[in-house]
Order: sequence, then structure tokens, then C-alpha cells
Amino acid sequence: MARNYRDEFETGSIYHVYNKVVSGETLFNNEEDYTNFLKRYSKYFSPYFETFAYCLIPNHFHFLVRVKDNVDSFIENENTNAAKKFLNEEEPLNSFLEHQLSRMLSGVAIKYNNLNNRVGPLFKQGTKRVSLMTESRIIYQLCYIHHNPIHHKLTSEYKDWKFSSYHAYTSERPTQISKGPILDLIGGIDVFHALHKDFKLESDENLFDEG
Repeated sequence: MARNYRDEFETGSIYHVYNKVVSGETLFNNEEDYTNFLKRYSKYFSPYFETFAYCLIPNHFHFLVRVKDNVDSFIENENTNAAKKFLNEEEPLNSFLEHQLSRMLSGVAIKYNNLNNRVGPLFKQGTKRVSLMTESRIIYQLCYIHHNPIHHKLTSEYKDWKFSSYHAYTSERPTQISKGPILDLIGGIDVFHALHKDFKLESDENLFDEG
């Protein structure tokens, strides 16, 4: 049976959410592009997602998120048909969050197309989201997401890639990344470093290859 890469969003569940641009396009051309994308993500999802990790590279993005439990009160502030349908119990939460994804990425695509004098879709059809049901899968995806720039040969060290949540875990500065639950899960920052070191070593030996 083919793997379902579009698991339905449910409150309290954890997901790996990711997508990439169509062949030949570059989503992020400069630091401002990365920053604006994260701001847009925060605008559309900070009320609904607890974000554990992210990574942006030139042609795609990854997020590790948990759907918050108390989303109804925030959805009441949304003036969209998708919000109204959810609040009226006509559509499930998944439909509302899918609509949020569409709004976020459509805005990015419109701006990109205007700047680059192009038309047509920018992103691959259907942003993937995979439900992570076990602690081992959560930990694997945490490391996999942070390892993405290394996997794609954009850098050789986690710390040298600016546009990922790796720095949020290794810094004492305030952050929107919810790192506490992850550090509690794995046993602290020393284990965080050890897990990432081991993941990199195993990846170098071609034991990990998710693309």
C-alpha cells in the first residue's frame, strides 16, 4: 500500500510538514526571503501550531509541529469561510488548517511570480504532512530536519546553516521555537548534541537517505 503523505491534522498530534518548489525555481534567494517566509508562517500558524523545529533551504521547507489543543478561540478571530465552517461544525479542523496552508503559500507564490515575471504554480501540489506516532520518529525527524542543509551539501556543519531551528536549541536567547518539550523528551541539551552528531555520522555512511 502506498504511503499516505497527507495525514489529517488533529489536535494534540505531531507532524512533519514539508513541501518544495517546482523544478528550476529557487524559493529563497537572499536572507530577506527566508525572514519573510518565517514571518508569514508565524502569521498563519503561531496560534495553531506549537513549532518544535524547522529548516529552510533554497528550494524547500520543513517544519516539525504539534497542533495545539485550544485552537477554537483563535479560529474565532479568523474572518474566512473555512473558519466559519469549522466553528459551525460543517468542516473538520483539518480543512481549516489546509486552508491556512493554502493562504500562506498562495501569498508567497503571488509575490514570487510578480517579482520574477512568471505565472503558474510555485509549489508542488499538496504540502506533505506525516503524523509522528512514536518518540523515536519524533527524534528522528528532529535530526533529519536539522540535517537537511548538510544532506543537500549546502554546509558541512549544523551550526553553519543560519535558517534552521538548530540555533534556537543551542542558544539562550528567546525564541518562538518550543524547545522545552523536545529537550525533556530526549534528556537535555547534551543528548541533543549527541543525537545530531550520531545522525550526521550515520548519514555520512549513507544509512539515511529520505531525500
